[in-house]
Amino acid sequence: MRVKALLLVAALPFIASCNAATSVTPGGVAAADRDACLIGTWKVDVTDMARQGAAQINAGATGTGSGTVTLVFGDHMAIKYDTVIDMNGTVNGQTMVLKSTITGDASSTDWVAKDGDLSGTMSANTVTAKTAGTIDGKDVPVTVKPFDGALDLAPGALGYTCSGNKATFTTPTLTWRLTKA
Repeated sequence: MRVKALLLVAALPFIASCNAATSVTPGGVAAADRDACLIGTWKVDVTDMARQGAAQINAGATGTGSGTVTLVFGDHMAIKYDTVIDMNGTVNGQTMVLKSTITGDASSTDWVAKDGDLSGTMSANTVTAKTAGTIDGKDVPVTVKPFDGALDLAPGALGYTCSGNKATFTTPTLTWRLTKA
């Protein structure tokens, strides 16, 4: 069924933005390899992230987010998730609803942020993500794992900008907008 395929495609933005596979060798990282602008605590605009995901369903789809995604950059990088993302849209005359609940932590001790690229490994990851979907009010299986909690820190996979109290992380499908806490 085409609508079920579209339900899976709607979850894909979160797959591409998060992936535990990385390829930087662990070890000591010089302060010169860590952009001082990122040091501190940041909050992700989860509603904006949900809206971007919904827009990939179709132009009329909506997305809302609640809870928090918090990133802390220092000697290590840590991400804490306690959020719910809802996306709603109409596809081929059928109402599609996706709900992702994401909780837990992921971290990196070898993160590097330099020249607009963020890389490293996210070896610690206790994030759980549960996604449920309906079409016209009927439960449908969401067989794609939409999110594993670890940002894809493979070299070249995650770009960033940072200025003052604003930052962005850019993946192939989503832009995380962050504000310094």
